[in-house]
Amino acid sequence: MALQGALFRWLIFGSPTYCVYACVAKLLAAWIASLNWHRNKGAATVKFIPLLFLVLLVAGCSHGPLHEKDYQRWWCEKHGGELEHRLPDNTRVDCLTKEYALEVEYAPKWAESIGQALYYGQSTGRKPAVLVIVRDKDDERFLKRLRAVAKEQGIKVWTVRPKDLE
Repeated sequence: MALQGALFRWLIFGSPTYCVYACVAKLLAAWIASLNWHRNKGAATVKFIPLLFLVLLVAGCSHGPLHEKDYQRWWCEKHGGELEHRLPDNTRVDCLTKEYALEVEYAPKWAESIGQALYYGQSTGRKPAVLVIVRDKDDERFLKRLRAVAKEQGIKVWTVRPKDLE
């Protein structure tokens, strides 16, 4: 049942299908608007309707910036984990697999990710892990700090970059 729910969410919100729905809706709205516009402005404006459709199509299918949830979902599905596993104290492990309790965090918040990963690991009986989101070259310094502490504390570290989700 959880797999069906995940598949449904992916089809509607995380897949190209959602983009198609958005594009079709925008194209339909533009077409309806162009009917009245065409009647009022004359036949010469017909040339601009395909251009309008193209602009709306590109606008409807362009994706915005990635969020922490996008990385979380990507990694968790790739590793067959449970997304947002709730603990008895109502905290949530970003992704719980058979082996790891994973915290997903942006590189500048590396220190917070260590505490959360250790707590989630202790609370679930799994190994602590962190997926650190590295957005640019400046984030490498945070990654270096995280790896130094993680090595001492037995925390598994993975990295992800925006290009990995393309």
